[in-house]
Amino acid sequence: MKKLLLLFILFSTVGASAQYSLKFKVNGLKDTTIFLARYLGDKLYYADTAEAKNGIVEFENQYDEGVYTVICPGPKWFEVILADKEIEMETSISNFITNMKVKKSVNNKIFYDYIKFINEKKNEAKDKKDDKELMGRLDKEVKAYQKKLVGENKDLLVGKLINMSIDPIIPENIIKNDTLRYKYYKAHYWDNIDLSDKRLVHYPAFKNKLQFYFEKMLLQQADTICANAHIVNRADGKRI
Repeated sequence: MKKLLLLFILFSTVGASAQYSLKFKVNGLKDTTIFLARYLGDKLYYADTAEAKNGIVEFENQYDEGVYTVICPGPKWFEVILADKEIEMETSISNFITNMKVKKSVNNKIFYDYIKFINEKKNEAKDKKDDKELMGRLDKEVKAYQKKLVGENKDLLVGKLINMSIDPIIPENIIKNDTLRYKYYKAHYWDNIDLSDKRLVHYPAFKNKLQFYFEKMLLQQADTICANAHIVNRADGKRI
């Protein structure tokens, strides 16, 4: 039943299409067929194809807004946010993220700056998990970066995507009380997720959030699951 409910929620969210012009230069890429694919939960489904010539591939068509992937031979792929109607990006087949340069697209510029920042912090923490002072400092830096980014871009799709990855902060006075901590976390679970924005469905993080909520946080009873489904399935995204 849980799987049927999840599928219903995912497939009942259909966005409006718009015309997009996408241009990608991938240094080191041979002439070949390139695929544009879209997420549905954590699965990828082909949305379009184009031929790469001299490392350049272009897509021009009507697509739903959301997060897509550009799939190259290997397979190797990188993500692209379709929210700006004209997008131009350049990278290298050797390392998509490290070499990524976003020439046109506010959402993707913010997105890849964020990914690079997170990767830098992960590298700093590598093999130093036992250094509590370092881990505490890195955690504060990441949270401060996320808060600033979301605050400055709360109306952009990229802001909503990153905000979705931020868990509710448990108040210090109840953090050691398992019952109160659970109740608070459950009550504020969806605070950072815009449930009225159907574009978020097409990203793995939303599917993971949805799955964790229904499979780990709720009593596994039909009435409980169905009642809570209204929280994420109401068109206006309001709590009930």
